[in-house]
Amino acid sequence: METPALESIQLVDVLKSVLAPIVKQAYEDARKEALNCPDGPENPIYIDEVSDLIHKSRSTIYIWHSQGKIPKDVCVKHGRKLYFYRSALLEWIKAGNQ
Repeated sequence: METPALESIQLVDVLKSVLAPIVKQAYEDARKEALNCPDGPENPIYIDEVSDLIHKSRSTIYIWHSQGKIPKDVCVKHGRKLYFYRSALLEWIKAGNQ
């Protein structure tokens, strides 16, 4: 006979495995809807990835955005966060910006 504590742990594990994919999908659906983004390769990337890609700090990127140095077709602001479109970002960089 299992102890109540062990049964509780097993129940939590089962709930995690069942709920995790549902929560992940709900988050992705809400993010796409909030940003009005199409499915596919143009889904936005986060500022951390942009920072790594262009070798600039997050604060520099936020400053450039606030100064209007980053075109609106390159990034979208949602709340306090910036999301970037990879292909537009790469085109902007190729054009000699950054």
